[in-house]
Amino acid sequence: MKKLVLCSAIVLGLTLNVGCAQEKKVQDIQNNKVSTNQSVQEQSDVDIKDVMNKVSAIDKDLKESEKKEITLEPEKQGWEPQTLSIWIKEGKPMKVTATQADDAGKMDGLASFYLEDEKLILFKAPFSNHIFKDDKMVLWLDESMKPLDNIPVKDMKDAEKGIQEELTRILDIFNKKDGNATDDNIVRFESGDINFSDVSYVESESNRDEKLEKAIKNVLKYNKNDGPLAYYYNKIDLNGDKKPETFVYLSGSSVSGTGGSTALIFEDDKDAYKLVSRFTLVQNPIVVSNSKTNGWNDLIMYVSGGGIEPFYSQIKFDGNKYPSNPSVQPKVKSGTIIKGTAIIADDISKNSGIEVQ
Repeated sequence: MKKLVLCSAIVLGLTLNVGCAQEKKVQDIQNNKVSTNQSVQEQSDVDIKDVMNKVSAIDKDLKESEKKEITLEPEKQGWEPQTLSIWIKEGKPMKVTATQADDAGKMDGLASFYLEDEKLILFKAPFSNHIFKDDKMVLWLDESMKPLDNIPVKDMKDAEKGIQEELTRILDIFNKKDGNATDDNIVRFESGDINFSDVSYVESESNRDEKLEKAIKNVLKYNKNDGPLAYYYNKIDLNGDKKPETFVYLSGSSVSGTGGSTALIFEDDKDAYKLVSRFTLVQNPIVVSNSKTNGWNDLIMYVSGGGIEPFYSQIKFDGNKYPSNPSVQPKVKSGTIIKGTAIIADDISKNSGIEVQ
């Protein structure tokens, strides 16, 4: 059998170990500890041809599908942002791609997932290919689609698990972007004279962001004597530069009242967050409308409390910042159809947010 040189491909945060050439005893083969070149070749003649025909058909059919794209926040300072893409036809994903960074953070690689009836059939990485059947990885191939031999079963299973988990993670990102959050955990707008049916809803992020916490404390001049302070946040591109801003909604006795709470918008400025806008009297969720003013998305906020008649406020970027008080901004006109994404759509009574340390 051909011996393999130790090789690994780091793809989508996974380390896919190709394995090391070693002499294998007959007992190991009998115990199914390795895949032999012969057993791989016997099934690959059918599997590879069949899968590649399906992959070719999927690529040809992409022009008839709906494409969606998300640009994520850079993983590290100085790195390019990762772009995720998905093609959907008749409600089912056909293909998913994710750009891949080199050691310098340049996104010059691409990983692709091909699906048939919502099941993965091929994972195509920059340096390897992996064929799946019935949710299990059955073949590990090199970049020229030639089967590799002597792959330890453990490596096969680890790679299978990692690839499936990564696909699930990406699909979950698109599901949250499309507002497929659990209804029990989100708050939706209801209005008899304003149409919110084209608004998708997104829950806040759950991961602590220490750099963001530092920016929040600096802006508020917060210290522990002010009482507990929690925050909710979402990252969303507000000005079309493909670099997400961070919208923060705060909760605590020092920032909240009957009319709402303080909210902040930050830009990620290298080593720190830079404040763009500060709001008072904000109630969640906040709609990031598809309409724009001065290059920035308009915001829609619900205003109530303090004895005023409740209404929906339209907040437009003035060229430098958003106006701070939604209660004195123009009302959304009756009969308006709102299109956009409602961020921080959490049911605050069920989600206490992230406590500032």
